[in-house]
Amino acid sequence: MLLARLQILAPEARSVLLARAQPEGTVEPLAREVAAAAAQAGFAGRLARVPGSDDSRYGSAPSRLSGLPDAELTELQIDMKELRETERARAALHAGGGYTVVAGGSILDSPETLLLCRAVDVVVLVGYRAKTLRSDLEAARDAVERAGGRLAGAVFVD
Repeated sequence: MLLARLQILAPEARSVLLARAQPEGTVEPLAREVAAAAAQAGFAGRLARVPGSDDSRYGSAPSRLSGLPDAELTELQIDMKELRETERARAALHAGGGYTVVAGGSILDSPETLLLCRAVDVVVLVGYRAKTLRSDLEAARDAVERAGGRLAGAVFVD
């Protein structure tokens, strides 16, 4: 559903950063789902992690997406040099076509995630029901806009 919304809001987008609006939590399961949806839609689904923000509980990305035997999931490595050079980071995210989903950290606590806002096509803030405050979302939105990112919206997960 999220991929469909993104295709309506930003049909030209081929890279999306999922970033937390608060310090705790992880976006990796949602990022995997969006990459799987992109693969089902005919794109080459790719998952990238922001340096310093991966959640070790999820380990490395699988070579194939479960339930999609012919859908490849490529894990991209982004280094800090690329993050500091927006055009270089954008080229790495768009290399080879496909749809790149970036599992980022907290917009408010991860400078690497904030740097990446400029390189991706759109940013989606991820909040948690009964945990994320409106002030968290507003602060994260303001940070994305100040960093030069294009905010597509926010989603809430359990």
